[in-house]
Amino acid sequence: MQPWAICSAADQNQRKDKERRGKPASDNSLGAGGYSIRLAICSHPTWWTMNIEKFSVSLRIWHPTSAADTLTKMLNLNPSVAHSVGLARTTPLGKSLAGFYKSTYCSFSMVESTPGSFTDALEMLLGNLKPNEDNFKKIVTEGGRSEIFVGVFTESSTGFIVSMDHMRTLANLSLDLSVEIYY
Repeated sequence: MQPWAICSAADQNQRKDKERRGKPASDNSLGAGGYSIRLAICSHPTWWTMNIEKFSVSLRIWHPTSAADTLTKMLNLNPSVAHSVGLARTTPLGKSLAGFYKSTYCSFSMVESTPGSFTDALEMLLGNLKPNEDNFKKIVTEGGRSEIFVGVFTESSTGFIVSMDHMRTLANLSLDLSVEIYY
């Protein structure tokens, strides 16, 4: 049990009751410059849980004219999802749908569900994509677009900072950054 732990409402009420009866709430009183600081130790620390965060990362590409096979060979990556412009639409299980694909789409899984913050893996991920810099630029000049898609899975609110260096690298690679947070 940590002496600095924040206490739940039940623990705070228990501490107040002890103080009213003249008993110290904890043995952790510190005197400093005439002030007394009391650090309450929680009697029920199980309420305190760390926010568990996981993330997954995909490279997603849309192109108006190139076939999915052309893009996957150019990038030397295996897609988890791919369909080509002009082909009949289907469900992920292969069932026919009405209409035709208006553009080519490829999704490449880069990082499977992993605990931690995606910003910790960004340096390595961008380094792995750097050899395809010219290919990403070609996709953009031909009217397509490429993005790093990040899914963040969390139990409560979360936040992150993408550094200027990483934003600069994303821009130099002609990659957008798309983040969706699920909780």
